[in-house]
Amino acid sequence: MKEKIVRLLSEGSSDHALIPILTWILEKNANTNCSLDFKRIDLSGVRTQNILKKPTKEKKKISPLGRKLITALLREPCDLLFIHRDADKVGRKKRIEEINKAWEEAKKEIEKIPLFISVIPVKMSEAWLLVDEQAIRKAAGNESGKIPLTLPKIGKLEELSNPKKKLFDLLKKASGKKGRNLEKFNCRTARTQVTEHIKDFSPLQELSAFKALKEDILELKNKAGF
Repeated sequence: MKEKIVRLLSEGSSDHALIPILTWILEKNANTNCSLDFKRIDLSGVRTQNILKKPTKEKKKISPLGRKLITALLREPCDLLFIHRDADKVGRKKRIEEINKAWEEAKKEIEKIPLFISVIPVKMSEAWLLVDEQAIRKAAGNESGKIPLTLPKIGKLEELSNPKKKLFDLLKKASGKKGRNLEKFNCRTARTQVTEHIKDFSPLQELSAFKALKEDILELKNKAGF
């Protein structure tokens, strides 16, 4: 069985939660004779400007995302790279332009450059975690909890003003903890665990950003040999 190296270049360590979602899409549509080595690229503590080949004047012309991308690929060569950027207030189109520009910059620095796919949720990526009540309960450490949880309707997820706050509030509520125990509850750790407990991400296919991501994966999977 062939192994394909897949990496995620993200905005922060919390985006590790995207890996189960992306793995699910790949496995649902990939070659069954292909196994995946998939992890997030960690650039914490790395000074990106020191790794570029270009002279100092040229370095200044490279965008921050371009420097980050070049650094990531030099440290972690791969067959397929997912690049995550939340759309936030600037919109999907602007984020795609930023990623494409960074990719063109990277092509001038990297001899063997992999295929890439943009991952651009309309809101924070936490919106994609608000689809499975039981997964939230498990991540909160209270699987058998009976406290009612009200999750947003799938079609409304991209309209949430603050998905991260909504998810954290649900995790705290699901934990059943109070007082000091609630203060000690680690929402950030629990957030990452939510996707690990979700077995089926198909409900997300109602969302425009998720549809676009799936279409991009289907388009590139054959080129990458998946």
